[in-house]
Amino acid sequence: MSTFSDYQELTEVILKDGVEFIDTGAFSGCKKLTLVDLPASIKTINPQVFERCPMLTDVYCRTSEVLDITEDVFDWNLSDNLTLHVPSALLNAYKAHKAWGRFHRIVAI
Repeated sequence: MSTFSDYQELTEVILKDGVEFIDTGAFSGCKKLTLVDLPASIKTINPQVFERCPMLTDVYCRTSEVLDITEDVFDWNLSDNLTLHVPSALLNAYKAHKAWGRFHRIVAI
């Protein structure tokens, strides 16, 4: 289900702790989306959730272990302007991950 897909006024996605799942394409095509904040509770992000979001600059992933995602979750967004923010203890693990490691800039929270 693509709940907010192509919603043109959405600028931030800040999910509350307790959210565990984001379905395929949920926020794809949100052209003004700049920030995504994923809570520690998130366990599953399906494919293409944040694809075609060209203004995306910051993604915060607050999980206590590296969240396993597919390479197409952030399709078409991996510009030099996009920064992934992760817990400092997981910084190297995120950099080494097949999908997360595609981010050009990964920094500690």
